[in-house]
Amino acid sequence: MNITTRDRSALKSYFVSNSIPTEENFQDLIDGMLNLKDDGLVKNPGDPLGIEAAGNVASQKKFLNLYNSFSDPNPDWILSLNPRTDPGDGNSEKKSGFSINDGTSNASRLFIEKATGKVGIGTVTPRKQLHVRADAADAAAIIENAATNGAGLIVSADSDPLRLGGKGDETGQHLIVKGNGRVGIGTTTPQDKLEVKGNARVEILRASQGFILPPKTDGFRAGAGDIGALRYNKASGAIEVWEGNQWIRVSGPLYDFSSHTFTPCGSTGRVGPTLAQCRAAYAAMGWAQRNEFFTVQGGIQQWKAPETGNYRMEAWGAAGGAIHPGCGGPWRENDGDLFPR
Repeated sequence: MNITTRDRSALKSYFVSNSIPTEENFQDLIDGMLNLKDDGLVKNPGDPLGIEAAGNVASQKKFLNLYNSFSDPNPDWILSLNPRTDPGDGNSEKKSGFSINDGTSNASRLFIEKATGKVGIGTVTPRKQLHVRADAADAAAIIENAATNGAGLIVSADSDPLRLGGKGDETGQHLIVKGNGRVGIGTTTPQDKLEVKGNARVEILRASQGFILPPKTDGFRAGAGDIGALRYNKASGAIEVWEGNQWIRVSGPLYDFSSHTFTPCGSTGRVGPTLAQCRAAYAAMGWAQRNEFFTVQGGIQQWKAPETGNYRMEAWGAAGGAIHPGCGGPWRENDGDLFPR
């Protein structure tokens, strides 16, 4: 900044004893003073100092430049009343409000919109009451608790829009929301829509509400790395867990007997036919001799798999039989894939 007016020492030298100041000396004296009308300053009794912004209605309306040193080529900060949306384009839209601008680039760093009171940091077009915008691929905001156990919040403009971490952490070690919408808790690299590393607890506060799993579809395929995945099997009405190579039922009945009943003994579930029914059936039909299943239906229950899947089958002895008098008991169990016929 080039200052052409005389300093106080020079002005005083014009008016020493026995000197005769010239017209030019008086001009220097007048130019070295502030003129309330010409310089846009006013101080009326009882009022604070008033400053009028420079420029016409189409200008940025700057009213104060702040310098670290007048020898610097540009001010450090500029205060203005009509900042532009593009500080490098004099024809871009101007926004009415209070703005603190970077003295080098003239970009607004803090803006308060006059009409709405909305605050913009890094923008002169705030969309909400507080709008923070970062141009670089870096965090737009950090909220940090300086206490020993304080947690921080980072809202970022790069590939991780939201990160929560401990004091001084910017990686999102507690919670992260990726640019693709994936959420990680305890991990910064979630591989699914939600990935939690660590223990998790869900507390059901109402009997009518709970944790909901979507019905199984043909597109829901689990791999070797998905051990522990849960699904709801719509056909069987049970929740199943993936153990690495098959789905294992963890809830619900062994089968939905209300929809699929056995034939034709009149009993369902783990209670088999009576001993008399079995003897009558065997006597009438006999045993298969070539390692085949029984074809009789008088005392043997039949069941067809409603869909391809892994089922656990149990064969129980007749009630009153030798395995467990009074209730029967399993004499063979088999896990395997069954196919509908």
